Amino acid sequence: MTLKKVLAISYLLLTTIAWAHTVDSIPNPTKRNSYIANPDGVIKPDIEKIIAERLQNIKNTSSNQVAIVIVKTIDDQVPKDFAVKLFDKWGIGEKGKDNGLLILLVMDQRRIEFEVGYGLEGIITDYRSNDIIQNYMLPEMKSARVDQAINFALDQIQEIFQNPGQLSDIQMTEELERNFPVQSSQENFPMMFDFIMEIFGLAIGLIILISNTRYLTGPQKLLAAIGLGVLFLTFFISIFTLVYVAANIIWLIKVNLQRRVHLIDFLFSKNSTNPLKTWEKIIFALSWITTVGIRKYLSIKQNQTVTKMDLENFKFVSDAQEEQYLTAAQLKEEELGSVEHEVYFNSVNCTNKIESKVLPFSKYQECKGCKAITSELTKSHTKSSPTYASTGTGINFYECRSCQVSFEVEFTIPRLTRSSSGNGISSSRSSSSSSSSSFGGGRSGGGGAGGSW
Repeated sequence: MTLKKVLAISYLLLTTIAWAHTVDSIPNPTKRNSYIANPDGVIKPDIEKIIAERLQNIKNTSSNQVAIVIVKTIDDQVPKDFAVKLFDKWGIGEKGKDNGLLILLVMDQRRIEFEVGYGLEGIITDYRSNDIIQNYMLPEMKSARVDQAINFALDQIQEIFQNPGQLSDIQMTEELERNFPVQSSQENFPMMFDFIMEIFGLAIGLIILISNTRYLTGPQKLLAAIGLGVLFLTFFISIFTLVYVAANIIWLIKVNLQRRVHLIDFLFSKNSTNPLKTWEKIIFALSWITTVGIRKYLSIKQNQTVTKMDLENFKFVSDAQEEQYLTAAQLKEEELGSVEHEVYFNSVNCTNKIESKVLPFSKYQECKGCKAITSELTKSHTKSSPTYASTGTGINFYECRSCQVSFEVEFTIPRLTRSSSGNGISSSRSSSSSSSSSFGGGRSGGGGAGGSW
């Protein structure tokens, strides 16, 4: 074999073997006035030149720096960690603005990573990054059209930079609901409370049914089983639970009266025939005491109001007759369960008084039009997304169920928080490498997204 053939074969081998890249081995493209690194020649030089021109145009028009790195392999390194380290080594973006974006393509792992600087996290959000990767890049990458995938991504990025706040309402709502639930803990509390009460009711019902089954006749057992079955089928309707528990308590009292044993003696008796166990007695006693206590408290409050009105010759008007004294908005409040109105009428001077009590845990808000508590949240819109450095703002849209007026309320979205080990980002940054790079000294915020084809 001649020397010429040996050299030719050696050249072919060297050009086809893909050496695994490290963060230090990838050439910084800004050294040759570019923002794209294509060390393995994955895309052709003429295509690379066109993309480089687009990246320079993005820098000129928006001041944001977008860097693209395309490599054949990084061996067994994790692309996300690799992107973070490379971003910080180069310092993509301007120092202080942190307005950099790195798009990394690792061909052998079939992986795309978006790494976003702190200053762009509110614009190139995780949602937007994932949308670009999933809907514009991966379909092209699956067809081996790398240049097309990059160009489609740059189309979307340029559009975002030109209109940074213009996500569709559907996209904004999805992003907000995924990361920052609009419903407050107060609004969610009724659901949790109802669930706990339903579980408690089921437990009491089962305890009473099982513990006292020996005292039931065949038809009574059947009726009790049917009642319990209905309770399970209507598990999320609180009223059925309360009615069932109340019915069982009444039935238990009746059983004990028939046995001529006082309730307290029955509950706490050491008689071996007592069907209730100690823990069952405790649960029943606590539920009984709580129920009686709440009813007593509400009764005292009601009697105080009635007594005060009696002294002024005002008599309570029943619910059936109060409609003639309430406005349409007040009737709507009662219908929606946001406010309870109690009407008192003075027959001496033909005047009336209305005592209104805003009910707790209502999902309705005060309307800016009619001032009634009848406005319902219809949708939410992100005005500016939060970042790890600053809060965001959103808008809640309300519509009044009484006067049909629509209005907006702005609210604050908390800053993003990052777990200490969630994405492998070190808490200490290399300031020397960032400040010495020719990009500008930007920092990675850890945001972005990834996708595989």
